[in-house]
Amino acid sequence: MDGLLQKVGLEGRGDHKFRTYSLGMKQRLGLAYALLGDPELLFLDEPTNGMDPAGMAEVRDLIRSLGTGGRTVLLSSHLLHEVEQVCDSVAILSRGKLIAQGNVADLLRSQDQITLKTTDNDKAVEVLSALDWVEDIKIEDGEVVVAAPSDRAADLSTTLGRSDVYVTEISTGQKSLESYFLEVTGDDGE
Repeated sequence: MDGLLQKVGLEGRGDHKFRTYSLGMKQRLGLAYALLGDPELLFLDEPTNGMDPAGMAEVRDLIRSLGTGGRTVLLSSHLLHEVEQVCDSVAILSRGKLIAQGNVADLLRSQDQITLKTTDNDKAVEVLSALDWVEDIKIEDGEVVVAAPSDRAADLSTTLGRSDVYVTEISTGQKSLESYFLEVTGDDGE
């Protein structure tokens, strides 16, 4: 048991009474308990609840390491930024139904977006809407937001320049898992 306590960051605490543990320490103790018997399948529900940021980072690293060597770790969490950092694959459930599943990187890659500031946003939307590889386009907060592969940013700029619309700023990025979740579930927070 001492090895498990060390693994979860509670070395030297084996003789302390449970009631003296903070919530984060109780979470770590629960993780050690779940690891008894070296299970091949591990279910974790909100394992970083009650932890400080350093403790959360340590436990995330531990969970990632537990997922190697033939062990499967199922993580249930509402902290989608944490899921994004820890998990290889996700399943998104909404109101008891499976809405989406797949590799995290693949799901988020499909959410690439390019944000542009142009000399004529309305014309930019008109021109870029004709491109077959542009999935979606909208004007948001004075910027043109294009759902398209981020490696096509230069193509967008070139296409707009040919139509006398000039890009004054451009940035690329992916949506977060949280944004993806909200999009596929249609959940607006209510």
